Amino acid sequence: MAVVLAGTITSGCGNNLHAEGERAVQAYCDAVIIAYRTSDASAVLPVTTEREWRKIFTLIDVKQADGLVLESVLESLTVTFVEQSKPGFMTVAATERWRYFDRPIELGRPPTPELLVEMELVYSFVDEDGVWKMDQATTRRHEYIEPAG
Repeated sequence: MAVVLAGTITSGCGNNLHAEGERAVQAYCDAVIIAYRTSDASAVLPVTTEREWRKIFTLIDVKQADGLVLESVLESLTVTFVEQSKPGFMTVAATERWRYFDRPIELGRPPTPELLVEMELVYSFVDEDGVWKMDQATTRRHEYIEPAG
């Protein structure tokens, strides 16, 4: 997975804040990949608030009820904006490219078509005991690259 650095508007410590924001988003994405792949929402507990954990738990539960596991790969991550407007709160904007499909749990069922999407997201992180935890993500743009759409 390639991580691309972009120009950043920050308040506070400049490059240090940018690096913190990038690490927080990367940690969240890595944990989400594991959670979906293993159908275990506890994988995101170290990097999400309970509110976000509940959303992920619900999606995993829905996928399991359909006999599916979400397989995903974060192909690129570009952090474009990091701001810490007040202590304990950080906003990070990022452009991400994901490749994913639903893998059936039952042998013999074909997987769903593979999708490649590019998204622009804005993440809200809160500091809980010295750890940036993702509290909310807002999708600003969602574009299907493959299949084109």
